[in-house]
Amino acid sequence: MRPNAQRARIAIAFLWMYMAVELISGISYYFQMLLLQDANNGSMITLEAANANDMRQLLIGIVFLLVIIGAAITFIMWFRRGYYNLHKIVPNLSHSEGWAAGAWFVPILNWFRPYNIMKEMVYETEDVLAKADLIERKNRARQVGIWWALWISYSVISNIISRIEMRNDDIDMLIFTSGANVVVSALCIPLTIVTVRMVKEYSKMEDLLPSLTDQKREIRLDNSDILDSI
Repeated sequence: MRPNAQRARIAIAFLWMYMAVELISGISYYFQMLLLQDANNGSMITLEAANANDMRQLLIGIVFLLVIIGAAITFIMWFRRGYYNLHKIVPNLSHSEGWAAGAWFVPILNWFRPYNIMKEMVYETEDVLAKADLIERKNRARQVGIWWALWISYSVISNIISRIEMRNDDIDMLIFTSGANVVVSALCIPLTIVTVRMVKEYSKMEDLLPSLTDQKREIRLDNSDILDSI
């Protein structure tokens, strides 16, 4: 098994940064919506105000892109290492550990395979630890369904809004998409909280997995002592 606790901490840090930047983006979209509403109602909008809004949106967009890339990379690194470690404990898992990274980038598969792998990780890890009396069963895999539902909702809504923004520059539609982006930013709060909680809880279970290998090693040593005595 390979250490994964540090990867979990880094992924969690990036997830919190992602939520913070997403909320700042939501606030910025809210002010943009107010500015567009004023313009739509006939109020005079100065060139300085319009440029300031555009510059603010551009800077936030750049920071957001960097942070979300960092969050995606660090989460997938943690995710893949976790599945790799589980392969060392539980034989015949559904997929190779490479799919824990690759599944996120394959169209159609990325709608369900990461969920299946995460659910398998939580279920199998809980199962082997409970059988060894190291934890109590709490059906922790249910949390994975909530996480995935939030992730799919966030992804689909964000994608739809982005496509509308790129294809339509009508002021009424821009007001609508600005308001919709505020809602999407709010949706990131439960998504981030659930994701961080899932990573933390799985990491706690993963930290106990080496105990299983130690138990197996002790059993082998005991068996060899018995054979030697015979």
